[in-house]
Amino acid sequence: MKISHEEIKEKFAFAAGIMRRLPPIKVRGYFCAWPKFCADEDDILTEGDTWLEPLPHEISAMEEILEWLAYTTVEKRRIIWLRACQMGWKQICARTHKGRSTLAREYFEGLNDIQKALEDDQNYKKTTYASKLDMIRD
Repeated sequence: MKISHEEIKEKFAFAAGIMRRLPPIKVRGYFCAWPKFCADEDDILTEGDTWLEPLPHEISAMEEILEWLAYTTVEKRRIIWLRACQMGWKQICARTHKGRSTLAREYFEGLNDIQKALEDDQNYKKTTYASKLDMIRD
């Protein structure tokens, strides 16, 4: 099973998008009596599908993709996740107090770690939730 860096980046971007769409954590016992907002076509075109809650199979795929972060070190995980959340290099440099070239090197080392682990892992097959989701989208 050969998986490229671009595919790994796309999967993490997908997982970050699903994480963004999860409902907020609220205090128990309080609720809103207002009906759910129904968007018209203009709202959908301007905001995309960020207001829609993710489907169960999307959450399962996200959880499986997030497990890939265990294949690399904590520092590299953080950089990979911040890049998946579409954060720029300057912002990551300010957060981690490292240079851009160091961050880029660690980012690609982390992607290499994940790529090697996925290729070595005999249990990773085309029947995973993440790949099933890709087949549904095609």
